Amino acid sequence: MADKLQQELAKVSPDIPFRASTAHTHHTWAKTFTSRPELYLRPESLEEIQKIVALARRCRRRLVVVGCGHSPSDLTCTSSWMVNLDNYSRVLEVDRERKTLRVEGGIRLRALNQRANEVGLTMPNLGSIDEQSIVGAISTATHGSSLKHGLLSQSVRSLRIVLANAQAVKCSKDENEELFRAALCSLGALGIITEIEFEMTDAVNVEWEQTLVPLSQILGTWNDTLWTQKEFTRVWWMPYMKRAIVWSAEKTDKPERAPAYSFYGGSVGYYTYHNLLAVSNYIPSILPWIEWFVFGMQYGFSTGKTTSAVEPLQQGLLMNCLYSQFVNEWALPLSKGPEAITRLSAWMNGEKGAGGIPFSSKGLYVHCPVEVRVSDTSSSPHPRPYLDPTVEDEPTLYLNATLYRPYLQDPPCRDRYYEAFEWLMRDLGGRPHWAKNFMYTSSGQIGEMYGQDMQDWLRVRDEADPEGMFLGEWHRRHLPLTAEGEKFSLMEREVKRTKARDGGQNWVGEIRSSSLSSTEKDGKGFITARPTLREIPSEDKSSSAYSPTASASSSGESFDLVHGAEAQQSSVLNLSGFEVEDEDEGEATDRDERRTHGNPKEGLTGTKVFDKISHHGARHSFPLPSPSSTSFFQDDEELPCLTRSMSSASTPSPRPLSPDPVAPAFTRRACLSYLATLELACARLVTHFQRSETQFTRLAQVFPPVGSVEQVDGASEWVGNVRAAFVDERVLGPYFSGKLVEFVWRTRRLGGLVDDVVNALKEMGRDASELRDWLDRVWPDEGAVE
Repeated sequence: MADKLQQELAKVSPDIPFRASTAHTHHTWAKTFTSRPELYLRPESLEEIQKIVALARRCRRRLVVVGCGHSPSDLTCTSSWMVNLDNYSRVLEVDRERKTLRVEGGIRLRALNQRANEVGLTMPNLGSIDEQSIVGAISTATHGSSLKHGLLSQSVRSLRIVLANAQAVKCSKDENEELFRAALCSLGALGIITEIEFEMTDAVNVEWEQTLVPLSQILGTWNDTLWTQKEFTRVWWMPYMKRAIVWSAEKTDKPERAPAYSFYGGSVGYYTYHNLLAVSNYIPSILPWIEWFVFGMQYGFSTGKTTSAVEPLQQGLLMNCLYSQFVNEWALPLSKGPEAITRLSAWMNGEKGAGGIPFSSKGLYVHCPVEVRVSDTSSSPHPRPYLDPTVEDEPTLYLNATLYRPYLQDPPCRDRYYEAFEWLMRDLGGRPHWAKNFMYTSSGQIGEMYGQDMQDWLRVRDEADPEGMFLGEWHRRHLPLTAEGEKFSLMEREVKRTKARDGGQNWVGEIRSSSLSSTEKDGKGFITARPTLREIPSEDKSSSAYSPTASASSSGESFDLVHGAEAQQSSVLNLSGFEVEDEDEGEATDRDERRTHGNPKEGLTGTKVFDKISHHGARHSFPLPSPSSTSFFQDDEELPCLTRSMSSASTPSPRPLSPDPVAPAFTRRACLSYLATLELACARLVTHFQRSETQFTRLAQVFPPVGSVEQVDGASEWVGNVRAAFVDERVLGPYFSGKLVEFVWRTRRLGGLVDDVVNALKEMGRDASELRDWLDRVWPDEGAVE
């Protein structure tokens, strides 16, 4: 590889940087998948992007473009070349009269709204989050929830895309319309979208309210006022309670007003629900009770409770995704909604007939809520994407079956639930959301759903990328590709998956070896080993972007990604002496050679999680922020990079824990997964801090004093085991290691949270004995409630 790339770089202008690093680990936001690309590229200009595409074609490499990694599928996984456009994210032009912004493709939706707000504009519609890049959002048919709006791509007036021949082509409704319609939902398979002209609207506030109502009211008003009462409406359905939360919002001139305070809306609600979900992985039958308790505590145990607020549109439309999760969302005709909900409800609750779904629900319990949203593209004057999943001749309903992954552990109900859910959606004429976890629908069935539109999209795709430079295993698995083999000689195939140590799967793809040298083959025509990074001699630096340190980074990059600080500057790519290292099976990262971002935050950050599930201001996260968080570094000088020697010293190999007679096995397992995830972040933080007393004071704010864990009966031996297995006190120091273990123990026991809940129940005049008795049965030896 080194020799071939060296030869090709010598043929192009050295004045155009090639910003590449080799020690990068990519993972989805939910950490469902992890992959390690051969090269990680962060271009800063159109010329750099074109140079990347040209070199990839000459070096016979697939290209994958990645943003925030929010899709929980393997769509962005690769062992080939990965391109991140975070450094290609400027606003190029603002037309206040036409209300449009022309932007580079890497800009995140939040940044786009912030820049637009400076001139009195905002995006007219948003999905649940705003951390995606604008290219990622339109390429997967992202939508909001309003019958007055369709897909986000409906606001795209024109775009520019770099095709596999490195040519940048502009397209719109009036210019290259077929390419435009294909690129409006490209699935990353046409090229690299580098520029978008987006239509905005005047910045305005929205007044929202949410009310708990019986499911019968939802079904009774479905065809009347439910979806038309206000401009934006969505529903969270609780299938076991047979109730729903109706959230609706309307534009207003009223000043901003925060929602009413709820003690349960912050840490109490967040950790209570998270830990109860973790318990349900081992005792699934408690999920109906969890639904009643958690959502009753927040929204009331009887119907009619209403919460409201006034916020800017770009904040009010967002919701908190809480924890790592699988999501399986389908679009179907809005008129089929009552039938879909009635049949799915009957199946979930084991009612007679089970909704006609040919799969048993006996012993199956699922998470809540089921998200219900709408859109309408039936009367849009704008070109429809070929792969538009919405209904063409009537409004569209979206049903989203969310399954959380508490502490990154998969729920046991996933396979049977999703197989039955997808069967029902197909039976009702639905189509899956492209970026989510549809698992039991074949490429042939997908082709039949789209008919001629799919054939037109494939034809345009093949013309734009005849060798399959932008195709991977996800595309092969889900799309009825017109040809394979030699025609798509650059399409990447999956080689294997291994279980990641912190949950999810390590994804390994092929790297074709034609025309390459200085590499090792695995006997099947592709490479499964990776080169390590070494510095280029000074005389060779002209052909690459230069950084004085070896670069290693991680993507998938949670919602709180700090664009400029999260990854180091791209560094010199060694072109003269690659070394080969073996892939570590079963490991998410090789910590002696790489740094990662640490623990991705589950959900958004802030203080109020459950105050409004849809509320952008209602944020919370794991107690350990991202290493790039400004709360740590705001007063610091530039911090030293994590070198190989530091990383090696700070991350000892884990050793198995000795038996712990105090805690049930399921509690310990969840906690160990959490602790293992924190480990990488801790090592990197401490290395950055260089044991500064001032900076350790900041760590004390992350792990606040909660009393000595040593005073808890039976804790001493467990604490010693954890410290010996995961903590190197020579690096972390006794203060930090003690606080880390103490915090994990407290989270594990749920003691403080349960006390808060019990006291709150008493203040409300409710009997807490039922909860106390249940907890005593779950943790009979721990005394979770003193």
